[in-house]
Amino acid sequence: MHSKILLTAIFVLILIFAANSCKTVPPCPETPAKGNAGGLFNTPDEEYSPSFINDTLFYTTLEAGKKESEKIFRSVFKNGSFGNPVQDTSLPIYNLKNSGLPVFFEDKLGGKTELYFAAVSENTERSNKDIYYSEKVNGVWSEPVALNAVNTIHYESHPAISKDGRILAFTSDRPDGIGDLDIYLSFRTGDGDWTAPINAGENINTERTELSPSISENGTLYYASNGFAGEGGFDIIASKESTGKGRETPYVLPFPINTEFDETGPNIWKDKIYLASDRRGGCGGKDLYSFTLCGPVFLEITISAQNPDLPVEGTFVLMDSKRNEIAEYKIDNSGFLRIPLESSSQYIMQYFNGCLPQYVPEQRISTPCDDRSSIKLVANFIIPDDMEQFDFERYEVPFFVSGYYMPNTKENLNDLRTKFQYNLIGTSPETQYIENPGEKYAEYAPVVELAIKQAADFIFRIIDNLSSNCLENNEKSIAIRVTGYADPRVISEVAQFSDETINDEQFGINVTRGTSMDNQLLSKLRAYFTTKQFIKYLKEYENYEKLDKMIKWEIVGMGIDKSETRENLLKRRVNIEIGVVN
Repeated sequence: MHSKILLTAIFVLILIFAANSCKTVPPCPETPAKGNAGGLFNTPDEEYSPSFINDTLFYTTLEAGKKESEKIFRSVFKNGSFGNPVQDTSLPIYNLKNSGLPVFFEDKLGGKTELYFAAVSENTERSNKDIYYSEKVNGVWSEPVALNAVNTIHYESHPAISKDGRILAFTSDRPDGIGDLDIYLSFRTGDGDWTAPINAGENINTERTELSPSISENGTLYYASNGFAGEGGFDIIASKESTGKGRETPYVLPFPINTEFDETGPNIWKDKIYLASDRRGGCGGKDLYSFTLCGPVFLEITISAQNPDLPVEGTFVLMDSKRNEIAEYKIDNSGFLRIPLESSSQYIMQYFNGCLPQYVPEQRISTPCDDRSSIKLVANFIIPDDMEQFDFERYEVPFFVSGYYMPNTKENLNDLRTKFQYNLIGTSPETQYIENPGEKYAEYAPVVELAIKQAADFIFRIIDNLSSNCLENNEKSIAIRVTGYADPRVISEVAQFSDETINDEQFGINVTRGTSMDNQLLSKLRAYFTTKQFIKYLKEYENYEKLDKMIKWEIVGMGIDKSETRENLLKRRVNIEIGVVN
């Protein structure tokens, strides 16, 4: 008889155990409340205090019915969505009682990540919470230490740190407060210490309870309070940074962010606010919710050119902060474009103009978040009047013999030496301003010839590109300005031009043999004879005859190069500029 009773009892226990072990976690509702993060994050337990570092979401979970079982989970946002959450056991907080609510600051200059969290203090006479600190250097977290600069024997919890790492906000019930729990602020000094905390003041705190603060990218303080006339229970409150001291008047965020239930733990990431709420339609207890917080952001781009002859139509490229292309837009000749952007984001903008392939201006922009209105941002790109230039200075050789106007090619140097050899120049006062090159210029000739050839290549590439991208079906032309310079050497008043008379209508050059020579004329002749050298090379290109009809050459003599940094022998040079004109 006793054995039958015992067997029956064992059987009943087995049935009870089997029933309990097969019990499944109730799923989230098929249609959860608006904004509910759903079964990816939420369970019948308590989920609360979301925080972010870069693209990783951290939040705290408390098992139902257990007071000291907080666990930290993380989820990474990648390819447009959050991944499955995993418990982060790498955080150095589990050796402390009832620890949770982690927030992070990435100190890029210091090469470390700072972690702040709340845990039961072991140094107080009663069970209490303090703020703790740890830092990660080279992938290793340090042992957590109590942040004694802000802790007292009273309750300190819900830490939050500003995006620039300068402000630490937290909740405390210390006796100098205004209500039950208040928001307190501490500021980081230049040597890295934290100042003695101060109460955030009557503008922020009420006679009731304020908790779970966070500070957004633009400095707005978000927190929970049951002391404002909001929707009911704890509501999410916002207070913007004031241009003066203190903060602007707090305001209650609207429905559906707030309801008649409790909303706590606000945190801003990109253009959304994340929070915890026990409203109906959740998965159980407190759940994580997210809502679009920021009003729409629009960017107006204006392209203009200092040179009215230059078309501004082109391409506008929008990239993220890591230079991943987001979108590409065509800009017509109105030079205006209006596009939507995400708030609380960073962008890189580039403008491409087919007429100026080497000119790619770039700007960076950060978009703010305004939870009460839309935002219009403006970006202006002004194309300078500077023409495309070829840099001859990198060759670091004199391009002309002192007093002479032909560039230092091997052929020109040989001709000049021959003239000296047969006393055609250099013997009379009229031509003694020209230096006899001898053989010392031999090493310069290959460099000068290379420079002229590369300059011709540069000219052809630019005019070929301009003709295909800018000048087709319009009345514009390509302007090529060649400017010559002389060194400061004084030329005799009796000096004369000793070559054959020049009468070149194409370039507007008329110089008669025997014309008085000075540095102004010398510099112009250098520009002229170098241009003739360019054309000699340009004629070798297949399309040059067609392109030549689009070119307006301009020969300019600038006289003495007055640069104080350039050596005198390097002042004997030319400069090339290319642009678009009517």
